[in-house]
Order: sequence, then structure tokens, then C-alpha cells
Amino acid sequence: MKALRITAFAEAVTLILLVCVAVPLKYVLGMPAFVAALGPVHGVAFIVFLVVTMYALGEGLINRWGALRLFTGSLIPFGGFIKERWLPTKPLRRTSHIQQRPAKADTWRQTALRHTLHHGLLCGHCDR
Repeated sequence: MKALRITAFAEAVTLILLVCVAVPLKYVLGMPAFVAALGPVHGVAFIVFLVVTMYALGEGLINRWGALRLFTGSLIPFGGFIKERWLPTKPLRRTSHIQQRPAKADTWRQTALRHTLHHGLLCGHCDR
């Protein structure tokens, strides 16, 4: 969760620097060097933010709605500071550590159906 907060903040800062500092310098003062320097930095920060967001979603630290809100907030200048506040203070319950009930033993019908669906009706290498 800490990595998600850090990457959300870094993405927000680089977007604000790009939009509020580098782009005006390029078009008002004719200095495109700042956009050339900050553009790739923001691109890397954005990609790292997306990767960390997808990882947190996969691990169950955030839900789909939270991931969507984080993504949409990252597209808006100053939205990054709002999106960082959307993050829960505690992670959601991790689904990967929940103990699952043991599966019931298959009946012979379920086994035969699974075999038929997997191999087809005329299976040459199995003896039914």
C-alpha cells in the first residue's frame, strides 16, 4: 500500500510539473528542453504507477472501483493529490490468503464429463 501511495504521489507531481511548468515554458518562452526532459520522466512515473496499481488490484489491496478511480484521477492535473486520498488507510482483505474449502471428490459422472469435454468423444489414447 505504501508503494501505491508513493507512485501515486510521484505521478501527480510529475504531471503538475509537466503541465504547469514545462508546457508553459515551451509555448510562452520557446524553451522545449523542459518538456523533452520532463516528458519521459512523467511517462515512466505513469507506467510504474499503472503497474503498481494493477499489482495492488491483483493482490486484493484495492478493489476494481478503487483502481478505476485511481486511473481516472491520474489523467487530471491535481487529480493525483485527490486520488492519493482515495486510497484506504488499511488494505482490503487479501483474497490470496483466505483458506478455501477442500474440493469434494468427483463422482464418476463428473470425471467422465470432464474427460469427454477435455479429450472429445473419440479419445484414442485413453481407455474408457
